[in-house]
Parts: sequence; structure tokens; C-alpha cells
Amino acid sequence: MKRKSYPHILAMLILIAALLLAGCSASNKPASKPESTPTPLPTTAALAKLTYTVQRGEVIGTLQLTGRIAPVNQQPFFFPIDGRVHSTYIRQGDTVEAGTLIADLEGAADLQRQLDLIKIGLQRSQINAEIAQLNLDLFIAQTPQGSTGYDKRLAIEKRKLDLANLDVQEASLGTRELQDSLDKTRLVSPMAGQVTALQISEGSQAHAYDPVGTVADTTQLEVSASTTDNNILDKLDIGMTATLIPASGLGKPVTGVVRRLPLLGTGAQLTEQDKTIRISLDTSPADAGYRMGDLVDVTVILVKKTDVLWVPPQTIRTYAGRKFVVVQEGDVQRRLDVKLGVVGEDRVEIVTGLIEGQVVVSP
Repeated sequence: MKRKSYPHILAMLILIAALLLAGCSASNKPASKPESTPTPLPTTAALAKLTYTVQRGEVIGTLQLTGRIAPVNQQPFFFPIDGRVHSTYIRQGDTVEAGTLIADLEGAADLQRQLDLIKIGLQRSQINAEIAQLNLDLFIAQTPQGSTGYDKRLAIEKRKLDLANLDVQEASLGTRELQDSLDKTRLVSPMAGQVTALQISEGSQAHAYDPVGTVADTTQLEVSASTTDNNILDKLDIGMTATLIPASGLGKPVTGVVRRLPLLGTGAQLTEQDKTIRISLDTSPADAGYRMGDLVDVTVILVKKTDVLWVPPQTIRTYAGRKFVVVQEGDVQRRLDVKLGVVGEDRVEIVTGLIEGQVVVSP
């Protein structure tokens, strides 16, 4: 009997084991992801930039401000001396006349009593002066000029009248001084109108000449705008037209005119007396839906030019202080330096560098 070949069988077993291991590895390997779809290249139309044609027309230069509806006439009020408030007689929102008592300081009542007493003394002095005058007149009427001691008795009556008149002068001077002291402790309205602000109450401290409230004529309203930029003020002038739009969206857009500009002091600095730009409205604020205190967006027309070349502002490019545009001429683009004139919100005047009909390319 022949002996079997064991090496041949061993090789076959090794081959089968290798195939089984390869199958297991293949089954454990994650499936490969499908290839992503490549992003298509943008078309020529998508790469094209916006172009604009140089046109001839109107260009308006404007200035933007924020204002508030405010009274045309209003005045602050204040005490001329330091002191503590004794009483207030008016509340914010009350209507007052010129001279209406608003508040007083501690000590005002004592001064008023002293004034009443000195006025009584003045009245007494005035009566004595009248009696002295009557006695003088009676002496002259009843005494013959040639009688004994006439001249001396006449002189005495005249001296009595002089003394009486001096008493009147003294009492009058005291009355004026006391009245002045009393007036400094009493706060009265400087004009007729409505008390739109009042920052004092009983017991609060008042400082000399510090405003403690405002009275205003609320029947006449306009726009008040403020700025601390003198460069802006240099561009404005009285009589310029303005458009006003309510910031809240309520109310109608209206037009107006710059009525007053802030006063400039030495060194082109704003004075303390007036720091606001005042714009009068062509329409009644009430009819347009505006109320005192409403915020408004103000557009002031600085300059308006007609029949000039213009392009949109976005086409103007700047490099190293140089202003230029890119002009499309067929398939070729080239840069052209330009000189600008009036710069508006949506149009820029071209003084030199372009001609009507040219096509410019936006950045």
C-alpha cells in the first residue's frame, strides 16, 4: 500500500485558511463613499459685474440730521440766589401767565412780613409829608408877609416839609431794597405758556442761576437739532430746504426751512446761549401728526444741480487719494481718473473724466 503525501494536504489547508481570512477582512472593511458631484463652474453671466451708463440729470447734495419737535419759544427759569425750596405752587404741565408764582425759598415769608411793615411806614411818612405841605400852604394863606417873625416861621414850615419828604425817601429806599430781596426768593414764570419741565420740590436745594424748569408756548412748534461738529455747521445756511420724516413711522413727511443756526463765539466755538439748529415747518405739526418731543429724521438740501453728468456712488473707487472708475469698452476695461462735484445719496456728479453714454463697472 502507498503512503499519502501529507505535505500536499497541509498546503491545501493553509490556502483555504488564507481565503477565509481574506473574506472576513473584506466583510469588515467599511463600504467606500460614493464620489461627490463636482461643483459646476460659474457661468460667464454669473461672473459678470454690474455696469452703469454715465447719464446727465439732477444731482442733489444732502446732509442728514436727527431732530426733535420742540416749541418755537421757550425759556428756562431759575433762582438768582442759593437756597432751599420752601414751597412749589405749580406742577409740570400747568398753564401759567407771565409773572405767575412757581415756587419760593425758605425766608420768603419773613421778608414778606418785613416788606408789609415797611410799606406801612412809607404810607405814614407820605401822610406826614402831606400834612407838612398843608401846614405850609395854610401859613402862607393866613399870615401877612410883613408880620413879626414871618420869614423865620415860613422857614420852619418849609424845613418841616423837607424832613417829611426825607422820611418818605428813606422809607421808599427801604421798600425797594426789601422788595428786591424778596423777589430773589420767589420764582415766577418769565412768559405765558405751559410748564414743560420742573425739577424742584419742597425741601430741595436750589443753586443760583441753575435752571430748574422750562416754560414754553406749545401752540407753535418746530424742529430742534443739535450738533457739535463745526464742519457740519459750515455747510448749513439759513433758508435751506429740509425734508422731515418721523423716526417712529407715524405721521406724514413734511418740508421745512432752516430758520436759525447756532451762534458761534470766538474761535468758532458754540456759545452757551444757543446750540441748536432750528427748522420751521411748512405745515402745521399737529395737522401732520407730530407732537412735541417726537423724534424726526431731517434731510437738509445743501445744493441742487441740474443737467450734470452723474454715476452711482458705488462705481467710484479710491486708491492712494486718487478717485477713478473702471470703464467698459467692448471686451476691454480701463481705469479713468475722475473729478467729483456734488455727492448725493444715490448720485455723484462727475465734473471731469467721463462723457455721457460711457459704461462704468461696479467693483
